[in-house]
Amino acid sequence: MTATNTDWVQRGTVRAELEAAEARTLAPWAAKAASSAGRGQAEPEDPVRTCWMRDLDRIIFSRAMMRAHGKTQSFIPAFSGEGPAAGRQGGPYIGDHYVTRATHMQQTARIAATMAQALALNVPLTTAIATGHDLGHACFGHGGEAALQQVAPGGFDHARQGARLLTLLEPRNLTAEVLDGIARHSWKHEPPSTLEGLCARLADRIAYLTADLTDALRAGVLAGVDQVPAEVRRVLGEQPADMIGVLVEDVIRHSRGAPRVVQGDACAEAMSVMRSFMFEHVYLRPEAERQTERATRLLTDLYGHYLEHPDTMPMGASLATDPVAQQAVDAIAGMTDRYALAAWKAAFAPEAV
Repeated sequence: MTATNTDWVQRGTVRAELEAAEARTLAPWAAKAASSAGRGQAEPEDPVRTCWMRDLDRIIFSRAMMRAHGKTQSFIPAFSGEGPAAGRQGGPYIGDHYVTRATHMQQTARIAATMAQALALNVPLTTAIATGHDLGHACFGHGGEAALQQVAPGGFDHARQGARLLTLLEPRNLTAEVLDGIARHSWKHEPPSTLEGLCARLADRIAYLTADLTDALRAGVLAGVDQVPAEVRRVLGEQPADMIGVLVEDVIRHSRGAPRVVQGDACAEAMSVMRSFMFEHVYLRPEAERQTERATRLLTDLYGHYLEHPDTMPMGASLATDPVAQQAVDAIAGMTDRYALAAWKAAFAPEAV
């Protein structure tokens, strides 16, 4: 490498060119990396990556992302009791092909990036938000969140927990825009402050509904896609992959050329009907409710145990300066399904460990 090449890398010429390209090519209302509100702790800019490219890498390479591969999205393989598939379509173990929290975030990121690209919004910012949006989720899916909502002082919110995780527990010094998108991606919060955050928020719902439908079909919870209401299939298509395409194209069609990220009325209504169907037939089915109750009991037991025996909590999962109750919440929220089961056995059935 010549001295000249070293100089232009060190001077940040590559990043500056990327930022200039954003100014030329993105929509006037798109977020621009050069105008970011910055990080909690000031640091030199990367010579090659924009601030949001850097944030995306920091999220992908985090320990929290590694653990997300072992966290349930909707179906809980550890509780399913499924054994070898014995030649059934889907592989040697059906649970291997369920969507995990990590794969859900990956799928959300790709959907969000496609929308952002077509709308001339900032793709690295969108991707960073979407890739990290669910890092604050606990193990065991809905059951894990239900348990922590019951016991956590002041309640538990996975979106805010994600921002807390990336700011305090595994500090990545992310930009304000990425933290805002993660903390406000849930629909119970005010919308994110950027259009890129809105892309991630809408992509999240598209991703989890279609992936959970796929898992429900794979698990035999639904006998076939024809159980999905006819009005949904008429608007969105007959297969989950088709539904993703229709929903993404609909957002682009109704948002391109204006400072908004919205759905058309027909797709919004179809997705609402589909969501209600999924709650009735998948998320709140008797077996799912039993799994949620089991997860809730297990994590509630573990929380109580940690209050009485704080020295048994996993090291490095919480802040030593926090109250024990908060330490227990942070420790449990960070666990994978497998770790939580092992921790419960160690506390309550050590002979089985």
